[in-house]
Amino acid sequence: MQVPPDQGERSEVLYRMKVLSVLRSSPSRVNPGNTIAVCADASSKASLPPGWIGVAYLNPDPKASGPEARRQFIAAGGDTLKENPPTPPSATYTRPGQGDAQ
Repeated sequence: MQVPPDQGERSEVLYRMKVLSVLRSSPSRVNPGNTIAVCADASSKASLPPGWIGVAYLNPDPKASGPEARRQFIAAGGDTLKENPPTPPSATYTRPGQGDAQ
C-alpha cells in the first residue's frame, strides 16, 4: 500500500512481510514465522512484487504504538531492501590471499 505524502514529506510504501529467518535482532523482538509491517521510502526502490524474498535491514518504528508496536519497522536508510544473490552462498571457505589453492 502506498501512503500519500503530506506536504513536504516523501512518499512511503507499507509492506507486510513474513519473516523467514533473523540474522540479528533485539531479544524477543522478531522470530521466524512472524508477520511484520515495514515502512520504506517509495523513491528508494520500485514497489516490491508479491512473493518477494530478500534481505531487509530494519529499525524499530519510533512512532509505533499499541500491542503490535514491536512488529512495526522502518527501512534503515539507503538500500535496505536487497535482493537475494542469484545463487546460494558458497559452503567453501577460502582464506584471503590463497585464491584457488588446491
